[in-house]
Amino acid sequence: SYGRSGVPEEVEEVLRYMRALEFEYASHLCKSLVARDLPAAPALLALSEADRRYFSLNHGPDLVMLYKGVISDMGKLAHGTNSPLADCAAILQVRLAALHVYLILTDLLAIAERPGSKPADLEGPEGELEEAEETLLQQMYHVTHWTPHQLFVPLKRQTMAEVSLLRRLLAVRRAVRAVDVKEAMFGLHRCKVELGSWEELAPQRGQETGNFAALPLAKWLAKFYDALLGKSSAYFANFLGEQGALVGDSKLPPSSPGTAAFAVRERVNALVGSGKVSLVAIVLQEDRGLHGDGWSLARNELRGGLAAWPALFHAPHSATSLRAAHWPNVVSMIMDHAPRLQEGVLVVYYDRAVKTTYVLQPIEPRITLVFLVVDKRAELAVLKSFASNLARSLRIAFPRLKEKVP
Repeated sequence: SYGRSGVPEEVEEVLRYMRALEFEYASHLCKSLVARDLPAAPALLALSEADRRYFSLNHGPDLVMLYKGVISDMGKLAHGTNSPLADCAAILQVRLAALHVYLILTDLLAIAERPGSKPADLEGPEGELEEAEETLLQQMYHVTHWTPHQLFVPLKRQTMAEVSLLRRLLAVRRAVRAVDVKEAMFGLHRCKVELGSWEELAPQRGQETGNFAALPLAKWLAKFYDALLGKSSAYFANFLGEQGALVGDSKLPPSSPGTAAFAVRERVNALVGSGKVSLVAIVLQEDRGLHGDGWSLARNELRGGLAAWPALFHAPHSATSLRAAHWPNVVSMIMDHAPRLQEGVLVVYYDRAVKTTYVLQPIEPRITLVFLVVDKRAELAVLKSFASNLARSLRIAFPRLKEKVP
């Protein structure tokens, strides 16, 4: 049946969905393809719904099936490899691979938030994430060096820019976890550049600007960057300070508007300022040695004694002497309670001799969050909650993906 404009109602419905996404390429696609190839309308209508959910972060296994159905239908409708629909299906394979990555990230966060979860629980999903990244890379390779039908050039550019940014963010996440300062810092700068590039490449409605940055997926990727920036500002704080490089984070890339939610150092400084804790430190077990070219935290030889347990970060910064006085106890307790810490158990110990409460919270392998409360009663409920939440934020280092859209 036909609507008032003389255009098939199926086509009008597709156009309504596409315009809701404010993607100009979609309108051209429908006008150029569907109007003369009505059998393609159902597949494009399904694609419009899949895209709406994808960019709204309304992800789930059923969205995977929806994309697979669209890709299958387009393959059946395509007449030869030069068909525009065949080009679209190939690009959508990249998006489908990216969707698998997003779903694994959702699973990782869900596991981390379970009561009693421990770092070891994340090893399996982390392995799945690496496999999904490899699949994504293979799909990217297939479409990188060819030019699709002109109708799908904007779709390819936008998809490849998104995937490139996502892969770089994941690479930075691995570098920060490994305390690889050089790779992490370089990657953060590149992420900031690519955040802007992706928005510029994304089609906009008419001549208007700023529409794309408002999409939930674009906002989430910017927050992912902010989370990594917050984690790196804590993990690299003491090192960059010793190098004379950190002056108000001037050597870190500029942040996005949502940085406040992931400002690790600011959250810790607020806790210290409240008087509830005397010292907060993030401790690295470095006995295996970290080799590098001047950006690493270790020398090129194995370190021993207390030097093998550097503080990645401590607050307040003026508490250097306090940290030095208690560091033998801190290292001893981390070693003595290693099995419990590996199981993700928060350890609390009160040393009567020095009138100090020690709170140890594992973040990830070889990295421990430590609180000291000296000469006063510790508010353990507050400290345990703060330590648990902060450790989980640092361990995951990406924000929650929105699961449902009203």
